[in-house]
Amino acid sequence: MTLLGLFKYYGFFSQQLASLFGFVGIPVYVPVLKFLLPVGISFYTFQTMSYMLDVYRDEYPAEKSFVNFALFVSFFPHLVAGPLVRATKLLPQIATPRVRRPDDFREGLYYIAIGLFKKVFVGDNLAAVANSIFQANPHSLTGLECIAGIYAFAFQIYCDFSGYSSIAQGLAKWLNIDLTTNFNLPYLATSPTEFWRRWHISLSTWFRDYLYIPLLKRGPQPATRARLFASLIVVMLLSGLWHGAAWTFVLWGLYHGVLLIGYRLISRKQSGVPEPQSTLSLASFLVRVVVMFQLVSLGWLLFRAESISQVGIMLSRIVLDFHWTPFVSSAFAMILFLPALW
Repeated sequence: MTLLGLFKYYGFFSQQLASLFGFVGIPVYVPVLKFLLPVGISFYTFQTMSYMLDVYRDEYPAEKSFVNFALFVSFFPHLVAGPLVRATKLLPQIATPRVRRPDDFREGLYYIAIGLFKKVFVGDNLAAVANSIFQANPHSLTGLECIAGIYAFAFQIYCDFSGYSSIAQGLAKWLNIDLTTNFNLPYLATSPTEFWRRWHISLSTWFRDYLYIPLLKRGPQPATRARLFASLIVVMLLSGLWHGAAWTFVLWGLYHGVLLIGYRLISRKQSGVPEPQSTLSLASFLVRVVVMFQLVSLGWLLFRAESISQVGIMLSRIVLDFHWTPFVSSAFAMILFLPALW
């Protein structure tokens, strides 16, 4: 964890500390350290932490083979973009001699083809739309162009991440290893809680099992509502920082924390009784899916924006300057066409 903090977050926090002291009139010199960020450091750091915590809790025996442990940490198919795989799932497969299964090549090829299609054909083309908008002068954009950029990025980031995960699953299949599923149609979620059960599942469950639940179980007394809500905010703030060292990511995490708290306050989940999906009518289901997608897309604006000021300008353009342009026509056509293919 120290290495992750040093390589990924030292520059961000040192700059913020210097700015804070400068704001109160105290000049502070903070040495600047320029590191080349190691590939996949966030993923293999969290994967190693999950192993150590599982061993500490006596939920998994310590691995005696250094070779098996090193392969567990550095297994290349999922090293760059996940999914995070627990020791309980991956280490037994590594320790077991490889046996060729008749369906491994076919299933692996399917996962790789689907992943490449999502990443290269859908994600990269939508990235061209999103980048042209987010890299433009925000004052020159119309409200609909801002919306087009947000929607394009929403599908781009899904196709990028889920595409990488599918490719990792396929490569692992060819090596006789089964990885966990990392995405389950997250844009069909009807609530913030369900979204995080469908989006980046391996990371969501990591934060749930190793941070959220321990925060709730501190002390002999049952968790109060205040502790529950505080735990949600802490977890989501750290989730935002995990994705990147910038205030936009921090605000993105805080935004989703507020969504989770708001949903718990206004839904029947507050009583601990989940609302069955089967009781929803088709119309109610579609309305909830559409509303949830808009809320998630608003969060993607925070995630993708280069600065907080860009977020404010783009939101003001959406509210104040809402008219059609030829670029909007082509952008929305691509946004509607490409995601429908997956």
